[in-house]
Amino acid sequence: MRRKKKLSRGVAVVGGGLSKLGLFKDRNSKDFFAEAYLEKKALVKIILMSWGS
Repeated sequence: MRRKKKLSRGVAVVGGGLSKLGLFKDRNSKDFFAEAYLEKKALVKIILMSWGS
């Protein structure tokens, strides 16, 4: 049975996204969360691409 090679250290990607602040009668908290999440997700993708992953 072949053993899996273990990485020498753990890696964590930490980040956050922002949403625009103000009065938006047509939006709720879920909309703001989704906006911030998608911004964070795009940023992580850019970081991973720059690392060559």
